[in-house]
Amino acid sequence: MKNATAQDVAAALNARIADLARDLCGDPNRDLSSPQQLRFGTHGSVAVEIAGDNAARWFDHAQRFGADGLELVKHRQGLANGAALG
Repeated sequence: MKNATAQDVAAALNARIADLARDLCGDPNRDLSSPQQLRFGTHGSVAVEIAGDNAARWFDHAQRFGADGLELVKHRQGLANGAALG
């Protein structure tokens, strides 16, 4: 995405949130996941909405933080905004 803005990158990440979540969080917890939401971790503490009105939103219940796909990259990789855009 040459010359892409932060909004362009965020939109592209949000459009592929299920793939992004799997890449960053590993395999979802099949017992706790649904067609609308992927849950990650033994207790499903990370919830990623993949369909419906809240698609592309996620929340880490253990750390009490969530947002969109770009924030998921920053959160899971420990990156600042500029580095996450790269």
